[in-house]
Parts: sequence; C-alpha cells; structure tokens
Amino acid sequence: MSEANILSLRDILHIFFKNKKIILTILITSILCSLTYSILTTKIYRAESDVLIKMGREKFSAINSMTGVNYNVVFQERTQNINNELKIITGTQLSKLVFPQLKALLERHHALEKKTFLKQLKTFSKAVIKNTKEIIRLPLYWLCLAKKITEDEALAYNLEKKFHAEYLEDTDIIHLTFSWSNPDFAAHALNIYTNEYLRYHTEVHNTEKALNLYSEQLDVHEQNLFKIEREIQCLCKKNNISNIEKQKTLLLSDISLLEKDLLDLSIRIISTENKMLYINTMMSSNEEWIETPNIGQLGEKVTDLATLDKIYFDLKTSKERIRNDFTDNSKEVQDVNRQITGIRKQKGESLVNILNTEINALLSQQSLIQPQISQKTKKLERLSFLKVQLEQLERSKTIAQDNFLLYSKKAEDLRIFNELDKSQILSLKIINPALPPLLPSHPKKWLILGISIFFALFFSFGLSILREYFSHGIRKQRDVEEYLNLPLLTTIPELEKLQHRS
Repeated sequence: MSEANILSLRDILHIFFKNKKIILTILITSILCSLTYSILTTKIYRAESDVLIKMGREKFSAINSMTGVNYNVVFQERTQNINNELKIITGTQLSKLVFPQLKALLERHHALEKKTFLKQLKTFSKAVIKNTKEIIRLPLYWLCLAKKITEDEALAYNLEKKFHAEYLEDTDIIHLTFSWSNPDFAAHALNIYTNEYLRYHTEVHNTEKALNLYSEQLDVHEQNLFKIEREIQCLCKKNNISNIEKQKTLLLSDISLLEKDLLDLSIRIISTENKMLYINTMMSSNEEWIETPNIGQLGEKVTDLATLDKIYFDLKTSKERIRNDFTDNSKEVQDVNRQITGIRKQKGESLVNILNTEINALLSQQSLIQPQISQKTKKLERLSFLKVQLEQLERSKTIAQDNFLLYSKKAEDLRIFNELDKSQILSLKIINPALPPLLPSHPKKWLILGISIFFALFFSFGLSILREYFSHGIRKQRDVEEYLNLPLLTTIPELEKLQHRS
C-alpha cells in the first residue's frame, strides 16, 4: 500500500465531521425509538420468594438406620428430592389449584386500577392486536389446524408462564418468581402460589393411606409367620426331631460300625471257605495227616480234635514198631493202616462239620446286620428329607420375620409422619415471602438506551465510511496530480470557510 492511500486520524475525523448530519440523525432517531419503546412498553414487576427444603421428616428414619459410612447416601439424594419438589411446583396441577384465586385477585386489581390515558391507549392497542390475530387465525380454526381456546384457558396459560421456579446450586433453597405488570398483584400471586404449594406438598406426601396399607400387610405377615412357626413345631413333634444334625451324626456312626462288622463277617466267611477247600483237598489225598486249622472258639466248643491227633500219632508209632516185625502186606500192618485211614477221615469230617457250622453262624450274623443297615439308611434318608423341609421352613420363617419387622418399622414411621402432618410439621419453610417490588424488572431503560446508542453510532460510522469509500470526487491536492497527471496551479477556498476566517 502506498503512503498516499493510508488514512490518517485527521482524514477519519474529516469523514465523520463531513457526515455529522447523518450520524446525528441516526443517533437521535435511535434514542427517540428506544425512549418511545421504554415508555410505551408495559412495565413488568417481578416478585421473588425463597423456600427452604429442610432435611424433613421423610429422611429421619433413613438417617437413624444408617451407619456413619453411608451418610453420604442421604446427601446424594438431596438433589433428587429438590428436583422432585421442583416438579411439584412447576406441574400443571398446582397451576390449576391456584387459578381460581389468581383470577379473582386479578379482577379485583383491575377494578381498583386507575385508568390513565396511557393505560387506556395500551389496552386499546392490545385489544386491536388480539382481534387482528383472531381474524388471521379464523381460517386455521375452520381447517382444524389450530384449536380455539377460551379466555380462562388463555389466562391460565399466561399466569403459568409468568411463574418460574429454580434451584439455587449448593443450597437447599428453591427460588420462586412471578412477573406481572402490577407489583401488588405479582407479590400476592406469588404468595398464593407458595402457600398452595405448601398445602399441596402435604397432600402429596400424605401417609394415611400408606399407613392403612402397611397395617394390613403387617397383619398378613404376622399370620404368615405364625403359620410357619406352627408348621415347624408340628414337623418336629410328628417326626420326633430334636436335633437333626446330632441324630444324623449318630446314625452315620451306627451305619459305619455295622458296615465294618459286615465287612469283617464277609472276610471271615471267605477265610472259612478257604479252610474248607484246604480240608477237602487234604481228604482227597491218603498220605498226609490233616492239620487242624484255626477254627475259632466254636470248633473248640463242639469237639476236641486233640484226641484224634493223639490217636493218630499213637497209631503211627505202632505201625512203625510193627513194621520192624512184619511186612507191609501183613495183616497187622494192614489193620493199623485201616485204623489210621479211619481216624484221618473222622478228623476231616469233623473239621468240615465245624467249618460249615462256623459259616452258617457267620451268615446268620450277616443276615441280621444287613436289615439294620437298611433300616438305619432309610432313617438317615428320612432325616435328610426332613432337614430339607425344615431348612425351607426356616428360610420362609426368616423371610417372614424380616418382612414383619420391615412392615412394623415402616408402619411406625408412617404413624409418626402422620402425626407430624396433623401438627403441620413440614420439611418446607418460606424464608423470604414475596413483597411488592419497587422497581420494574422490564424494560431495562438504561440498558436499552445504551445498546441503541452503541448500535446507532456503529451503524452511522460504518455508513459514513462506506459513503466516503464509494465517493469518486477529488478531495485532496495530491489527488489532482495522481489522477489527472497535471501540476496543481492554485486552490480556491470554500466560501463558508473564508467567511468564518474573516
């Protein structure tokens, strides 16, 4: 950019002074418009009130039942509780409850209000605008594209829009506001809203029906608990149950001992059968003497085999002595051999009889033990089945007791809450009742005036710069030399400036 094209502060001021009429015209027009708007616009007064959400009776029982570690749960629920209260306040039900009182109050204020010319003009303007809107909407009503509402519905909607509630962060306070053109009506309306909210809060948290429900449930669970306890007593009495675990332990011990005895008997039977097999084998051979095995006390009681052993060994000695005098085929030796064979056979048969008697005795004992084991096993299975039944009944009893205690506690809490409701002890308190505001909240005249002046100056200065930028006239001496490429000989001053200097 060349030095000739750079605008100096003097050039900028020259442009502004050159277009001072436009700047002043726009500025004055903007100020007049903002003042007119501030004067003609209906003043809106905003009444304010604060409601404190205390810890409240709803949470007393919860705090008493919590340990120190879980206290933060209550504080985490505080925001939820306040949001619930906000929903109650801003709900349509509360607006329906206060509408008859607000309508009557508004009619009284309209009757007492002074009718100035400015107010009559505003009323007339609003009526004209309203009638114009209705005429425009008539085709929409005919085509069912819009629904025509009554004056009461429109008033209720307008009143509901003017009421506002918000939760103040890091506090337990709900801030309520109501905006209206009449400060007294705004304050009275907000107080009506607040008082009706307190009453409606009590109605919402009413515990009388819940108390009746808990009382009925308490009777049901008490009867259920009594029924289960009777079933447990009848089961124990019918099956002679005192201590199932101890009885099962004794039965298991008895079964274990019987099974051990049965195993011992089986081993003894097998051992006895092996002995009998050995004796039968020895009897089939005619050479060796049958040694007496361990046949137990039963064999010793039945017969004395030692006598047969003595006779055998005496005959054996006699045979050896006779063989010195006679041959093996002699009559004397043959007689001794027949005697030895008879004694041997007699001993074998005696041993077989004793062992058969022993086996029969063992089998008899075994047959007596097996029914005992079966009987005790069935009794153990019966105890196991009864234990399952008893455990189910005990679990049902525990659940019934827990439910009974829970409903008892809830019923007592609700009874206390009901008494608190009757005494009008609430968890809400109005800490700042609404008072008629002294100054309007809308319109903010100085803010509107400041914004209008700022935008007027901005627009007028911009317009002046644009006019100067798109102007093709010669404004300076160097413009002649630059655009015409001719030397400047002289300049003629403006007449107004000469007169001003003279």
